[in-house]
Amino acid sequence: FAFQHAFEAQLGHSIGGGLRYQGVAFGTKTNPLDRDDRYQGAFEPFFVVRKNPLFFRLGILLPVDKDLGKPFDRSWGMRATTGWTFE
Repeated sequence: FAFQHAFEAQLGHSIGGGLRYQGVAFGTKTNPLDRDDRYQGAFEPFFVVRKNPLFFRLGILLPVDKDLGKPFDRSWGMRATTGWTFE
């Protein structure tokens, strides 16, 4: 069993940026990264551009878990998202 969650705050709409925190909590000892560690978390500062109906978002994923290391220490990732908004 795993519980995924995320919270984020953004300033600006057409052009903006923000910070997202996301994590996963394991209810059982089935975490593939570590048998005793039941939580993995990461911060993601991001930049977003919206020009209706299109959007683009770019973020840098920074793990903050003891096993994954400090941000930029051993691992980090980039996430780019683009799409079409229907409102």
